[in-house]
Amino acid sequence: MNMRFAILFYHQSELPTYRYSSQGVCKDCQRWFNVKLTDPKVVTHSHIHMACPHCSVSNQVKVDRTPECVFTWEEIRNGRDPVFGLELYYLETVSGKPVWALNREHLDYLISYIAADLREGPLYAEKTASYSVPKNKGI
Repeated sequence: MNMRFAILFYHQSELPTYRYSSQGVCKDCQRWFNVKLTDPKVVTHSHIHMACPHCSVSNQVKVDRTPECVFTWEEIRNGRDPVFGLELYYLETVSGKPVWALNREHLDYLISYIAADLREGPLYAEKTASYSVPKNKGI
């Protein structure tokens, strides 16, 4: 079942963040080093001269840029969507946990899912929007 939300074209994005580091083998002491870079002036270059943390000899090393994965889980506060901050269509507490819907179609989907006699599980656990919906129909 495809669901289309009323806020389909509303989006919010953040600029990607990166983790910068520099690693290599010292040309003098032959020891490997891996240093996290935090100076904004240094991370703009592709290669930099860095002092070996073991013997302080200057080495030319490549700057590695790795995308930083940030996972945040925000709670529903003041009846607002945790991702976009929009007002929720429906919000109720069941067994101490919030049950919410974005719009009428989403609420109808949740009601039909709970009322269904046969529920087919997803191929991968916890990959559907309703995986944590209560299993009993008495709600």
